[in-house]
Amino acid sequence: VYDSRDNIYDPHEGKRIGYSVEWAGGMGGDFDFTKWTADWRYYFRAGGESVWALNLGAGYASGDMPLSQRFTMGGSDTLRGYEDDQFRGNSMLKATLEYRFPIVKKVQGVLFTDNGYAWDKRHEDEFDMGLIKNSYGVGLRINSPLGPVKLDYGYGEDGGKFHFSFGGQF
Repeated sequence: VYDSRDNIYDPHEGKRIGYSVEWAGGMGGDFDFTKWTADWRYYFRAGGESVWALNLGAGYASGDMPLSQRFTMGGSDTLRGYEDDQFRGNSMLKATLEYRFPIVKKVQGVLFTDNGYAWDKRHEDEFDMGLIKNSYGVGLRINSPLGPVKLDYGYGEDGGKFHFSFGGQF
């Protein structure tokens, strides 16, 4: 992981780049798989306290893996406007762009677009970019005594959906 963000909880400038490899198997057990993930996050000051935030990610897994280890897309952390974990697979692409702006003290507004998909793919398969799902919406971030609270309304191809969660987006 490389991290140059000016604030890990509410970044206004910098980037966080992370790569991971997970390996299961070889020592017994029920599953034998390798999972590669890349995550890039960039933050650009847009004047005052407003920020453009961009998150890009990709992942691929090979081998025999349990459903709990598959990549998932959908819900408050990946693809707002869709059901939680609506799309699953051994491959994943994602992109989120947010414009974050202050409303009042401890309350931030967000305009966003999410794009991504998780699917089963093997090396010899070609991926159809037309499968990527898109959504857009608005949200609020409230800095409460219990930590950040997120309320988002995302609109995907099947209509709109509210998402409520604790913690920052990325």
